[in-house]
Amino acid sequence: LTEARSELQRVQARQRAEIENTDRQRRLFELVVKKQERFRTLFGKGQISATDYDALEQQRLEMEMALARQEMALAMHAAELASAEAGVMRAEANAQESRLNLERLTLTAPFAGTITAVEAAIGARLDAGQAVVTLFSEASQRVRVALAERDAGALRDAREAGATILAAARMAGRDVPLELLEIGAQVRSGRAGTDVLFASPAAAGLALGRAVDVTITLPPQDGLI
Repeated sequence: LTEARSELQRVQARQRAEIENTDRQRRLFELVVKKQERFRTLFGKGQISATDYDALEQQRLEMEMALARQEMALAMHAAELASAEAGVMRAEANAQESRLNLERLTLTAPFAGTITAVEAAIGARLDAGQAVVTLFSEASQRVRVALAERDAGALRDAREAGATILAAARMAGRDVPLELLEIGAQVRSGRAGTDVLFASPAAAGLALGRAVDVTITLPPQDGLI
Protein backbone atom coordinates (compact mmCIF):
# COMPACT_ATOMS: atom_id res chain seq x y z
CA LEU A 1 0.00 0.00 0.00
CA THR A 2 2.88 2.36 0.79
CA GLU A 3 4.50 1.56 -2.56
CA ALA A 4 1.22 2.17 -4.41
CA ARG A 5 0.76 5.53 -2.69
CA SER A 6 4.34 6.51 -3.48
CA GLU A 7 3.81 5.60 -7.13
CA LEU A 8 0.63 7.70 -7.21
CA GLN A 9 2.47 10.69 -5.74
CA ARG A 10 5.26 10.26 -8.29
CA VAL A 11 2.77 10.18 -11.18
CA GLN A 12 0.92 13.21 -9.81
CA ALA A 13 4.16 15.18 -9.47
CA ARG A 14 5.24 14.25 -12.99
CA GLN A 15 1.83 15.22 -14.35
CA ARG A 16 2.06 18.64 -12.70
CA ALA A 17 5.48 19.12 -14.28
CA GLU A 18 4.16 18.00 -17.70
CA ILE A 19 1.27 20.47 -17.45
CA GLU A 20 3.70 23.30 -16.70
CA ASN A 21 6.01 22.23 -19.54
CA THR A 22 3.08 22.03 -21.94
CA ASP A 23 2.01 25.57 -21.03
CA ARG A 24 5.56 26.82 -21.60
CA GLN A 25 5.84 24.93 -24.89
CA ARG A 26 2.53 26.38 -26.11
CA ARG A 27 3.67 29.88 -25.13
CA LEU A 28 6.92 29.47 -27.06
CA PHE A 29 5.05 28.21 -30.10
CA GLU A 30 2.70 31.22 -29.98
CA LEU A 31 5.69 33.56 -29.82
CA VAL A 32 7.28 31.90 -32.87
CA VAL A 33 3.99 32.17 -34.80
CA LYS A 34 3.74 35.90 -34.04
CA LYS A 35 7.37 36.36 -35.03
CA GLN A 36 6.74 34.52 -38.30
CA GLU A 37 3.81 36.80 -39.08
CA ARG A 38 6.02 39.84 -38.62
CA PHE A 39 8.75 38.27 -40.77
CA ARG A 40 6.20 37.49 -43.50
CA THR A 41 5.36 41.15 -43.71
CA LEU A 42 9.03 42.11 -43.79
CA PHE A 43 9.75 39.38 -46.38
CA GLY A 44 6.97 40.71 -48.59
CA LYS A 45 8.56 44.16 -48.43
CA GLY A 46 11.95 42.67 -49.26
CA GLN A 47 13.46 43.72 -45.95
CA ILE A 48 14.66 40.20 -45.00
CA SER A 49 16.14 37.41 -47.06
CA ALA A 50 14.43 34.17 -48.01
CA THR A 51 17.05 32.30 -46.00
CA ASP A 52 16.08 34.07 -42.80
CA TYR A 53 12.41 33.49 -43.48
CA ASP A 54 12.99 29.79 -44.18
CA ALA A 55 14.97 29.44 -40.95
CA LEU A 56 12.08 30.93 -39.00
CA GLU A 57 9.65 28.59 -40.78
CA GLN A 58 11.84 25.63 -39.80
CA GLN A 59 11.89 26.88 -36.20
CA ARG A 60 8.08 27.13 -36.19
CA LEU A 61 7.70 23.56 -37.49
CA GLU A 62 10.11 22.25 -34.86
CA MET A 63 8.23 24.08 -32.09
CA GLU A 64 4.92 22.74 -33.42
CA MET A 65 6.21 19.14 -33.37
CA ALA A 66 7.62 19.62 -29.85
CA LEU A 67 4.26 20.95 -28.67
CA ALA A 68 2.46 17.98 -30.22
CA ARG A 69 4.82 15.55 -28.46
CA GLN A 70 4.30 17.38 -25.16
CA GLU A 71 0.52 17.26 -25.50
CA MET A 72 0.67 13.56 -26.33
CA ALA A 73 2.79 12.91 -23.22
CA LEU A 74 0.28 14.85 -21.14
CA ALA A 75 -2.60 12.79 -22.54
CA MET A 76 -0.77 9.56 -21.68
CA HIS A 77 -0.26 10.81 -18.12
CA ALA A 78 -4.03 10.87 -17.60
CA ALA A 79 -4.19 7.12 -18.21
CA GLU A 80 -1.09 6.56 -16.08
CA LEU A 81 -2.67 8.56 -13.25
CA ALA A 82 -5.85 6.49 -13.45
CA SER A 83 -3.77 3.31 -13.33
CA ALA A 84 -1.85 4.55 -10.27
CA GLU A 85 -5.10 5.46 -8.49
CA ALA A 86 -6.49 2.01 -9.25
CA GLY A 87 -3.29 0.49 -7.84
CA VAL A 88 -3.83 2.37 -4.57
CA MET A 89 -7.42 1.13 -4.40
CA ARG A 90 -6.30 -2.48 -4.97
CA ALA A 91 -3.59 -2.16 -2.32
CA GLU A 92 -6.06 -0.69 0.17
CA ALA A 93 -8.48 -3.56 -0.46
CA ASN A 94 -5.67 -6.11 0.01
CA ALA A 95 -4.55 -4.40 3.22
CA GLN A 96 -8.11 -4.42 4.57
CA GLU A 97 -8.46 -8.11 3.71
CA SER A 98 -5.19 -8.82 5.51
CA ARG A 99 -6.42 -6.93 8.59
CA LEU A 100 -9.62 -9.00 8.60
CA ASN A 101 -7.63 -12.22 8.25
CA LEU A 102 -5.40 -11.15 11.13
CA GLU A 103 -8.45 -10.43 13.29
CA ARG A 104 -9.85 -13.87 12.49
CA LEU A 105 -6.54 -15.46 13.46
CA THR A 106 -6.27 -13.58 16.75
CA LEU A 107 -8.00 -15.03 19.79
CA THR A 108 -8.94 -12.50 22.46
CA ALA A 109 -10.18 -13.60 25.85
CA PRO A 110 -13.27 -11.81 27.15
CA PHE A 111 -11.37 -10.92 30.33
CA ALA A 112 -7.84 -10.83 31.73
CA GLY A 113 -7.03 -13.91 33.72
CA THR A 114 -4.74 -16.81 34.47
CA ILE A 115 -4.52 -19.68 31.97
CA THR A 116 -4.85 -23.07 33.61
CA ALA A 117 -4.84 -25.29 30.49
CA VAL A 118 -3.99 -25.04 26.79
CA GLU A 119 -6.19 -27.48 24.89
CA ALA A 120 -5.11 -26.83 21.29
CA ALA A 121 -1.78 -27.11 19.51
CA ILE A 122 -0.34 -24.59 17.03
CA GLY A 123 -1.51 -25.47 13.53
CA ALA A 124 -4.34 -27.69 14.69
CA ARG A 125 -7.70 -27.35 12.95
CA LEU A 126 -10.48 -26.51 15.38
CA ASP A 127 -14.21 -27.04 15.25
CA ALA A 128 -16.68 -24.30 16.09
CA GLY A 129 -17.14 -24.06 19.84
CA GLN A 130 -14.05 -26.14 20.63
CA ALA A 131 -12.15 -24.95 23.71
CA VAL A 132 -8.69 -23.55 23.04
CA VAL A 133 -7.58 -22.47 26.51
CA THR A 134 -9.06 -22.58 29.99
CA LEU A 135 -8.59 -19.52 32.16
CA PHE A 136 -10.14 -17.78 35.12
CA SER A 137 -10.29 -14.19 36.24
CA GLU A 138 -8.45 -13.46 39.47
CA ALA A 139 -10.82 -10.53 39.98
CA SER A 140 -13.87 -12.78 40.14
CA GLN A 141 -12.84 -15.87 42.12
CA ARG A 142 -15.55 -17.78 43.95
CA VAL A 143 -15.43 -19.95 47.04
CA ARG A 144 -18.04 -22.69 47.08
CA VAL A 145 -19.19 -24.00 50.44
CA ALA A 146 -21.56 -26.95 50.98
CA LEU A 147 -23.81 -26.33 53.98
CA ALA A 148 -26.47 -28.43 55.61
CA GLU A 149 -29.96 -27.31 54.65
CA ARG A 150 -30.58 -26.07 58.19
CA ASP A 151 -27.51 -23.81 58.12
CA ALA A 152 -28.28 -22.69 54.56
CA GLY A 153 -31.79 -21.81 55.69
CA ALA A 154 -30.38 -19.76 58.58
CA LEU A 155 -28.17 -17.86 56.13
CA ARG A 156 -31.14 -17.26 53.85
CA ASP A 157 -33.29 -15.95 56.70
CA ALA A 158 -30.52 -13.67 57.94
CA ARG A 159 -29.96 -12.19 54.50
CA GLU A 160 -33.68 -11.61 53.99
CA ALA A 161 -33.75 -9.84 57.34
CA GLY A 162 -31.01 -7.50 56.14
CA ALA A 163 -28.44 -8.78 58.63
CA THR A 164 -24.72 -8.66 57.88
CA ILE A 165 -23.17 -12.09 57.32
CA LEU A 166 -19.46 -12.33 58.01
CA ALA A 167 -17.32 -15.03 56.42
CA ALA A 168 -13.60 -15.64 56.09
CA ALA A 169 -11.34 -18.23 54.48
CA ARG A 170 -8.31 -19.41 56.44
CA MET A 171 -5.19 -19.52 54.28
CA ALA A 172 -1.52 -19.58 55.29
CA GLY A 173 -2.33 -18.50 58.82
CA ARG A 174 -4.38 -15.49 57.82
CA ASP A 175 -8.07 -14.84 57.27
CA VAL A 176 -9.30 -13.70 53.88
CA PRO A 177 -12.69 -11.94 54.08
CA LEU A 178 -15.44 -13.32 51.87
CA GLU A 179 -18.64 -11.76 50.54
CA LEU A 180 -21.85 -13.76 50.28
CA LEU A 181 -23.02 -13.97 46.68
CA GLU A 182 -25.57 -16.72 46.28
CA ILE A 183 -27.36 -19.40 48.27
CA GLY A 184 -28.31 -22.42 46.21
CA ALA A 185 -32.03 -22.91 45.69
CA GLN A 186 -31.75 -26.69 45.62
CA VAL A 187 -29.36 -29.47 46.47
CA ARG A 188 -27.09 -30.42 43.56
CA SER A 189 -27.18 -34.03 42.47
CA GLY A 190 -24.34 -36.05 43.88
CA ARG A 191 -23.40 -33.44 46.50
CA ALA A 192 -24.32 -33.28 50.13
CA GLY A 193 -25.86 -30.05 51.40
CA THR A 194 -26.68 -26.76 49.71
CA ASP A 195 -24.03 -24.86 47.76
CA VAL A 196 -23.30 -21.34 48.96
CA LEU A 197 -21.06 -19.05 46.88
CA PHE A 198 -18.76 -16.42 48.33
CA ALA A 199 -16.60 -13.88 46.46
CA SER A 200 -12.95 -13.49 47.41
CA PRO A 201 -10.87 -10.31 46.92
CA ALA A 202 -8.75 -10.15 43.77
CA ALA A 203 -5.57 -9.87 45.87
CA ALA A 204 -6.46 -12.85 48.07
CA GLY A 205 -4.13 -15.16 46.17
CA LEU A 206 -6.43 -18.18 46.37
CA ALA A 207 -5.37 -20.92 43.98
CA LEU A 208 -7.94 -22.41 41.62
CA GLY A 209 -9.36 -25.65 43.00
CA ARG A 210 -7.71 -25.29 46.39
CA ALA A 211 -9.60 -26.40 49.51
CA VAL A 212 -9.72 -23.87 52.34
CA ASP A 213 -11.41 -23.68 55.74
CA VAL A 214 -14.29 -21.22 55.77
CA THR A 215 -15.76 -19.70 58.91
CA ILE A 216 -19.26 -18.22 58.69
CA THR A 217 -20.54 -16.02 61.52
CA LEU A 218 -24.30 -15.80 61.78
CA PRO A 219 -26.12 -12.87 63.35
CA PRO A 220 -26.79 -13.24 67.10
CA GLN A 221 -30.06 -14.87 68.13
CA ASP A 222 -32.00 -14.38 71.32
CA GLY A 223 -33.16 -17.18 73.67
CA LEU A 224 -30.36 -19.60 72.86
CA ILE A 225 -28.07 -21.43 75.31
